[in-house]
Amino acid sequence: MDIVKGTVLIRYMNKDSKSEGEIPFLISENMDIYRMYRKEHGDINDPYFTQFEKQEVEVEGEIQESNFFLVERLTKINLDNRANDLKNNEKDLY
Repeated sequence: MDIVKGTVLIRYMNKDSKSEGEIPFLISENMDIYRMYRKEHGDINDPYFTQFEKQEVEVEGEIQESNFFLVERLTKINLDNRANDLKNNEKDLY
C-alpha cells in the first residue's frame, strides 16, 4: 500500500467532451501530481473529494500507471498539531 502526504486540488477539465467535469488531484510534498479516484466512483465529479480541497492530507491506496492514485483512505492532516511540533522543535535549537 502506498502512503503519500500532500494537498488536494480539484480542477474542472475537458470542457465540451464526454469526460468533462471536476477531477481531484493530489500534489505531494515532493511536488508529484496524482490524479485520484475511488474504485466505486471513478475520477470525474466525485463529491467525496470536495471536502478536502486545498487541505493537507495523507492518502493511502495504490499508485498506478500514468500517476493515477486509487484511494482507499484519505485523512486530513491537523495543521495545529504540526505548528505546535515546529514550535517545540525551534525551542530545541536554541
